[in-house]
Amino acid sequence: MKKLLAIFCVIVMLTALFSACSFVSSNESTESTYSQTTEETFSDYEIAAEILIGAIKDTLKNPNSLIVNDILCYEINDSIREFGESSDFDAFLEDSWSYSQYVFAVDFSAENGFGGMARETHYYYYSSVGIQEDDSANVLIGWCQTKFQDQFRSIDISKLSY
Repeated sequence: MKKLLAIFCVIVMLTALFSACSFVSSNESTESTYSQTTEETFSDYEIAAEILIGAIKDTLKNPNSLIVNDILCYEINDSIREFGESSDFDAFLEDSWSYSQYVFAVDFSAENGFGGMARETHYYYYSSVGIQEDDSANVLIGWCQTKFQDQFRSIDISKLSY
C-alpha cells in the first residue's frame, strides 16, 4: 500500500510539474503575441517630429527638462508650392520652404539657465537635407491654416519618446 501511495504521489507531482511548465510556456507565447500586436507604427511626419524633438533636446542645457506642449505639422505638397510661387507670399519665405517636406510649429517648455521653466514656440522646416529653424515657417503655417487645412497632420505627442 505504501508503494502504491508513493507511486501515486510521484505521478501527481510530475503531472503538476508538467502542467506548470506548459502554463509558463503558453503564457510567454501570449505575451510575445501581445507585444507584437500592440507595437505602434509611426507615419513619416511622426518620425520627422521625433527627429525634430531630438534636435531640440540637443540644444538644451538640461535636455531632461523638455516638455512638448503641442506640435503643429503641415505637409508641404505641390499645390502649396504652386500657390506660394504664384503669389506675393513667396517673398516672405526663405528658399528652404520650397524643398521642405514638412513645416512644424513646436510649443515646448524647458529649464532656462536660471533653473526656471521657459515656454516658447519655434518654427522649423523639415526635409531630406535636414532641419532648419526659421521664423518664416510661422508665416507658412498661418497660410496653411487658412488655405490648406487638408494638409494638417495631427501628431499625438504622447506617442513621442522624448
